[in-house]
Amino acid sequence: MSQSQSNTISAWKHTLLTQLPSHAFTLQDDTVINTLSFIASGHEGHIYWNANTPLDVALLCLCIKHFSTQPRRIVMPRSHAEIKSILAPIGLDHLVLIHDESKFFSYILANSSDVSSNLHPMGALITDGQIQPSHLPPRYRDLLALPSLATHNLGHSHLCFNDVVFLHQLFNQLLPKKNIHLLVLAMSASQQVIQLLDILALSHPSSIIQTSIVAPHFSNNLWELIDSTPNMTGIETPWNKKEKHYSLPTPPDVVIIDSLNVDLVLTPNFNHLSSMLVSAQAMCILHAYPLPVFRNYSDAFAVAYHHQFLNDLVKITAFTDACARHFSLLNFDLPFDAMPLPNTHANIPHQSKCKAFKLQSVDG
Repeated sequence: MSQSQSNTISAWKHTLLTQLPSHAFTLQDDTVINTLSFIASGHEGHIYWNANTPLDVALLCLCIKHFSTQPRRIVMPRSHAEIKSILAPIGLDHLVLIHDESKFFSYILANSSDVSSNLHPMGALITDGQIQPSHLPPRYRDLLALPSLATHNLGHSHLCFNDVVFLHQLFNQLLPKKNIHLLVLAMSASQQVIQLLDILALSHPSSIIQTSIVAPHFSNNLWELIDSTPNMTGIETPWNKKEKHYSLPTPPDVVIIDSLNVDLVLTPNFNHLSSMLVSAQAMCILHAYPLPVFRNYSDAFAVAYHHQFLNDLVKITAFTDACARHFSLLNFDLPFDAMPLPNTHANIPHQSKCKAFKLQSVDG
């Protein structure tokens, strides 16, 4: 941890003490500094805090606000709801989520072992002021050591730990080939594309991987990487043009659908690529919801998404149901129960998960 960050923490503590003089810190400076490596990491997860310590919560909120690349919040039980009101005058209350269903979320840090089953394998418990890193199962060690998972250089990625494990198992089942073509259909291409490529390369270290990214939006940093990386192609297709005219270098071996938008992303690209997709081994849709789940949580979806994507969510779940009638659904064991996306919405049901289908010659 740099001296400048240590100085920043000290300055924040001084300011918070003047703004909330009737309260006291319980976290020591070295503990707060040690949390920063978790908060600043690319691994998803909120912070669970079950203690009536407003200044500690305020300090952690500032750490999230200034150091986190993930959209984190402090999740607290309703018994500590007053803390949210205490932080309102200093503008930090929006980073506190009061919710009695603590196991609804995944966590990168927690001060209670009650949620240890929801703790990210790269997360930690804070007990008696000490950081106790979570036990990382050996089978995930190489996977989570991938630089693109630990640090987000191209922007935020919505791939959570379950997704990473799922994709690793899917890619392990692809038949080994000298050349493997990965096709990513996305609405906004950023950090997740590099993560997909790294996970595939871990599963097939001897293969030459050709990556084609088709999307209406690319981050500037990703374009720079595409221009400097052999065998990586970016294809920018305006979302408002339903007729596509681009070409791929070869038919894809595996197709990743990284968008919930059926009308603007999935349907037009599938229609354009239909003759090439028939040779793909597998297709994976990131973050799909079963229709019954959607119906049960429809009001919650409306609140969480401000009524913007309800139609898309219905269509993508209908699409996955239709795929299940025509192709073999591929299931894999996951370390967590299905968790919500790493976002700040309390109302997202936790049954979201990747869905993959065997199209051709995938092992198993």
